[in-house]
Amino acid sequence: MIVWLAWTLAWLLGVFRQTGEAGLYPESGYEVLSVAALVCVLWCWLVQRQPPASRVKTLPMLRWVWPCLGVLAMALIGWASTGWRASARMKEALPDAWVGRDLQVLVQVEGLPQPVPGGVLLDARVLKWLGAAERDTAPAWQKSGRLPVHLSLHMPLPGGELPQSGQQWQFTVQLHAPDGLSNPGGYDGTLSYFERGVRAVGSLRQKGRAAQMVSERPEHPWQGLIDRWRQRIRTVIFQRVSDQRAAGILAGLSVGDQSAIEQDDWDLFRQTGIAHLVSISGAHIAMFGWMAALLVRRVWSSWPRGMHRWPAPDVAMWVALVASSLYALLSGWGVPAQRTVLMMAVVCCLRAGGRRWPWPLVCLISAVALTAMDPWSIRQVGFWLSYMAVAVLLSYGLKESAGMTGAAPLEPGASEGKSGGTRLYRYVLSWSRRLWEGCINLLRIQCLITLALMPLSLVVFQQASISSLLANLIAIPVFTIGITPLSLLGAIWAPCWDLGVWLINGLMSLLADLVRVWPAMAASPVLPWWVALCCVLAGAALALPMHWRWRLGLLPFGLSLFHLPQSWHMVPAPRAGVFSLVAADVGQGTAVLVRTARHALLFDTGPRV
Repeated sequence: MIVWLAWTLAWLLGVFRQTGEAGLYPESGYEVLSVAALVCVLWCWLVQRQPPASRVKTLPMLRWVWPCLGVLAMALIGWASTGWRASARMKEALPDAWVGRDLQVLVQVEGLPQPVPGGVLLDARVLKWLGAAERDTAPAWQKSGRLPVHLSLHMPLPGGELPQSGQQWQFTVQLHAPDGLSNPGGYDGTLSYFERGVRAVGSLRQKGRAAQMVSERPEHPWQGLIDRWRQRIRTVIFQRVSDQRAAGILAGLSVGDQSAIEQDDWDLFRQTGIAHLVSISGAHIAMFGWMAALLVRRVWSSWPRGMHRWPAPDVAMWVALVASSLYALLSGWGVPAQRTVLMMAVVCCLRAGGRRWPWPLVCLISAVALTAMDPWSIRQVGFWLSYMAVAVLLSYGLKESAGMTGAAPLEPGASEGKSGGTRLYRYVLSWSRRLWEGCINLLRIQCLITLALMPLSLVVFQQASISSLLANLIAIPVFTIGITPLSLLGAIWAPCWDLGVWLINGLMSLLADLVRVWPAMAASPVLPWWVALCCVLAGAALALPMHWRWRLGLLPFGLSLFHLPQSWHMVPAPRAGVFSLVAADVGQGTAVLVRTARHALLFDTGPRV
């Protein structure tokens, strides 16, 4: 089992290293290295399957060499295969001669078109280049229509309606290479385009041929089917719910349209630390699967013929996996949703095969599958936050199952003998004790998750909410039991959305009062990678079950989040007697920062009017 843990960690380290490379080597080198490393891993696996006596007898010198060789080969596979895919994607670039020119294209709308002030933002895939020059000079892969294009339409379309996913449109566009904000320590817009496979961005040209819809249907009926369902549900929500603020939250929870949530609401969610509840997290996916499994198990148990052929728990297990996968697709197939579905698939396969693996290996196997599908997901914040949270929950569940927490059960007849109460009294006493233990467990779990994720939030976002513990204790039950199920049931029975709006407005007012009473936010500078790694590992270790003496020993590793020597800063202050001047182009004028050893003075002309 240790070998498998080492192999999966090696794969993740190789993928992480390649996604941070500044450049790429020749594609043929990645191909050769990938094949050679794969052969080496298969050989190490065959050696592992040999009996120990035979392995020592035939290969005495490789008893300790083959595990290390397998680890290195797995890391090399992750590094080389990711570079291979990156090289292939880099080839799918827009020709330089086409930049700044008016191009006639036939595209198919993909994803959810987003209305913005003055136009529409949409993702589209080029089906055909209509210009004669473009058809002649386009590379072979572009002639096949595989170029994803992110278009910005800043002009009214015929009919005044949003384009629907799957529709085919004819545009006159001007394209250029994808670019975006790429600040150190912040969101990387260019990497986001590259991860999604978008190799050209542009805008609609007003001169030339006007935008024209060619077909209502996609090339194949199944293309964009999920996106059409998502867009239809979003449209019905905004037509049915008059409160646009609540409608945006309902759309975010039902179809994963985060852009519909107002910026002021996002600020409130960040200040209270509940932004993960508004996004489609693993808890929402798992809850939907649990609801489907509970319903199917009750129905299946009442069918004796089916019970004799397939046990109800097994049927409910696979139904939960299918239902969770459908909800994950409907919500946009984000990284937390993928992580949940993959972990559920691993657990279902293990249970069907009668096997049990430790939870760290289950997490790592799902992470390997996730990065195999999308290597650049390992650079997303949601990847690390999701796996860190589920690791804390699973470690706490293991601790609970071992009997390390929780009150001891009452002896039979003890309550009746001492109190002499009636059956109703014993029933109420039992339920009140269960409720109290549930509240204590919820508080303990939330404290552990806050302790584990706060260092990671400070490292990634340079800020974290101090009031998140109290806010999550209030918001998690409301979202999990009330708002999220109502947002989904509203697609079947619309009045559920009205009750969801009432819950959203009540919770938002309560959170706003909490921020006014307790507006506490912890802040941290951008840390060097080794300091950040120590802080994150310290937070994770503090949340894992261990002796309190070990916890006290790990506390100093997290102190650098709050007091960091200047020499460890990404941009250290100048020494005494020297000043530094930084002229930053922030896109809205000229900003000049003058720094000394103890002071900083910023000149900013402000936005252009």
